Amino acid sequence: MVVSSGFCLLICNARTSSASMGGKGTIGSSSAGRSAAPDTTPNYYALRFMRRVVITGVGMVSPLGSDAESTWTSLVAGDSGAGPITRFDPSEYAVRFACELKDYEPTTWIDRKQARRMDTFSQFAVSAARMAEADSGLVIADAPDRVGAAIATGIGGLTAFEDCVRRL
Repeated sequence: MVVSSGFCLLICNARTSSASMGGKGTIGSSSAGRSAAPDTTPNYYALRFMRRVVITGVGMVSPLGSDAESTWTSLVAGDSGAGPITRFDPSEYAVRFACELKDYEPTTWIDRKQARRMDTFSQFAVSAARMAEADSGLVIADAPDRVGAAIATGIGGLTAFEDCVRRL
């Protein structure tokens, strides 16, 4: 059984202010962390279609923590997400440790009925997206066409795939 974690960044068009969407304040951009000088050669095609975006909220579900804050605290402390396998009996295998999620309760972010119908990786992704939405302070319903979410997972759907293989 493979357990993946979820990570989500809530992205908003930079011309939109979170204050106008019911959020914490005005959205801005920063060039912090850039060490090299930017390329000054104009790329008119790219500039024509490029828009500035800003990360307004972060959500995370990982073996280090069930939210972004606890994950960051564990990461900075040098904690490991690895531990004994608890989701199945690993006695048949040489490796008996994994990076499973601890203290994760999907019903905090997802309706219980919906959570039962979702594969675990989907629960992680939806939970992370809901956390990012809450962290942003934005009222997405006010401008849904100006907000998007970037969601990533290393691999997902293996629980459902495994169930189907066993049935065959």
